[in-house]
Amino acid sequence: MNLIENEMEDNDFNCDQIILERMISLYLQHAYRAITKEQAVNEMARIKADYDQMIDQEVQELSDNVESMVAYLKAMKNAFAKTGTEDGKVKFDCPLCEGEAVALKHKGGFYTKCHGCGYTAMS
Repeated sequence: MNLIENEMEDNDFNCDQIILERMISLYLQHAYRAITKEQAVNEMARIKADYDQMIDQEVQELSDNVESMVAYLKAMKNAFAKTGTEDGKVKFDCPLCEGEAVALKHKGGFYTKCHGCGYTAMS
């Protein structure tokens, strides 16, 4: 996995490109008899494990982002509910950093920003 992360930082490739390049390289090494079939099978298993780990990491990051967004929007919704208004400006505590956040709402749309962590959202 470290190899893939380093390649991603250095070359700014996406994960699928890196995996595909590794598989093509492996195929060519086996085709030119630079490695045995057993070595190729073992390396393919490592490539698959790396890919699975990358996917798991991406899913976890996405899940964390969604959870953060939901917590933030719930805090904003609660702030508007406390004031009893649907439009206007409210201040509330950011659930992500506990800093001060401000939300503006008008005609169903909203803009919100936390002054602590810089989180923003709009609709």
